[in-house]
Amino acid sequence: MDAKAQRLHNILEGEKQYTIPVFQRYYSWNQKHWTDLWNDILSLLEEGISKEHFIGAFVCMAGRHTPDAVPDYILIDGQQRLATITILLCVLRDLAKEKGFQDQANEIQEKYIIDKFKTGLESYKIISRSKDRQFLMGLIDGNPPDGESKIIEASQYFRKEIASLIGTHSELVIKKLFTIITKQLSLVMITLSDDENPFAIFETLNERGLRLEESDLIRNHIFMQLPLNEQDQFDREAWTPFEAIFEKTEQFEAIKLTDFYRDYLMRNGEYVKKNETYLKFKANNISPQDLVRNLKRYGKFYTVIHRPKTADDPMIVEILERIGHLDITTSYPLLLHLFDKYDGGVLSQDDFLASLHALESFVIRRSICGESTRGYNYLFPAALRALKSDIRSSLVTFFHEKGWPNDERFKEALRRFELYAREPNKCRMILEALEKSVEHKERVDFANLTIEHIMPQTLTEEWKQELGEKWEHIFETWVHTIGNLTLTGYNPEMSRKLFSEKKIQLAESNLQLNKYFAEIEVWDKSAIIARGEKLAEEIAKIWERQ
Repeated sequence: MDAKAQRLHNILEGEKQYTIPVFQRYYSWNQKHWTDLWNDILSLLEEGISKEHFIGAFVCMAGRHTPDAVPDYILIDGQQRLATITILLCVLRDLAKEKGFQDQANEIQEKYIIDKFKTGLESYKIISRSKDRQFLMGLIDGNPPDGESKIIEASQYFRKEIASLIGTHSELVIKKLFTIITKQLSLVMITLSDDENPFAIFETLNERGLRLEESDLIRNHIFMQLPLNEQDQFDREAWTPFEAIFEKTEQFEAIKLTDFYRDYLMRNGEYVKKNETYLKFKANNISPQDLVRNLKRYGKFYTVIHRPKTADDPMIVEILERIGHLDITTSYPLLLHLFDKYDGGVLSQDDFLASLHALESFVIRRSICGESTRGYNYLFPAALRALKSDIRSSLVTFFHEKGWPNDERFKEALRRFELYAREPNKCRMILEALEKSVEHKERVDFANLTIEHIMPQTLTEEWKQELGEKWEHIFETWVHTIGNLTLTGYNPEMSRKLFSEKKIQLAESNLQLNKYFAEIEVWDKSAIIARGEKLAEEIAKIWERQ
């Protein structure tokens, strides 16, 4: 390792080129980072002396160093800062040109931004990642393309700041800024030898840049296994299509890659701590080509888990949507394993659906019965280790051994469980499942339905009279229980109306849940308990214990 203190003019002058390899992140500095750098430059401008300002370490390794090529350095760390400095110099060049200082503009362009004696890509001092390249090179060439880019945003930011600073003393200010950037901003340039591991350095150095995610480290590790001349093609044909699976769409939020990698590693039962995903990934002894094929396959399963509506089978859509309401992301390694076996033909559709159903029944019953979820992060990997050739049967056996509540215990707990107050997501999902369990001639639009408390959440004097002298105890005990809840599209209209009035509006509903109220005359403690018992029977059948 060769470490030297340098100023930027030593880095950029002469025949040299810095390449940001495809395994690095795209340009991602934002206004906070730009403002920090600009404030550093302003402080040097105000002091008016040749004081240095340290901007961090740049780490690189030698690329092609042949007699017929420009010396090339692969930038391992510092790409965000070097790209920003280049953007800043481009803006300074453009303003110098606009003000008529052509000599100054030429010096900036031909000594620090390009090498005027070279052509094509060899003329550029910095070569960015392919997706950033058109914007940075367009800026360097003086013809930035249209489109959204952090690179263009950065140039606009610095142009506004410098233009407001120039005033009537434009030539002097431009010269001073140029001197500060090239002669007073200092750094340590660390050049690694061929036998050193650049990735180990990359992990420890991030200076004032953006925090690395474990997914960034994993991407870097995978690309470091490839020769440099193969990385662009691998990125274009394999890696970018893989990562695109997880990106935000018009319908769906982005899925975190780090979460996927951790769940992928745990799909066979090995527990991986949250901050050790990258370390475990490094132990994988598989070629990048084979690995990305495997990741892409499991990535498709993972997106279906996160985005149930993308599943081909409506039964899978329905059950995954319910699982999504259970807040059991710790079960995703198990789900990945089940999807793998189903996709590979090891699990039949019936056994696959039954396994998913067993999972949600296990979780719902335990939740209603007050069992802790704290150990689920270890429980589901343990379930994977317990699976045998008969996957469904061994999974069911495992859930029984870990305390899958029986019907009697579940129904008794559910009858008194304050479902709406304690588990609002599960409450909505359970009520919808009750309604969906009945055949409908017409499609029910659940999106326009809300949860209705028959006995309202705020009692009027009339309601207190109807409930009797023990109204306070009845209210506190039963208001949020399943017996007092339904779905309706008339929630605002019903509000705190008496049951006799609500009953008329509920009779107009086409929901099976609400037909129950037609024969009820009084809504009191006994009525709530009776309906709660009836619904508990139905819910126990929907989420049966296999």
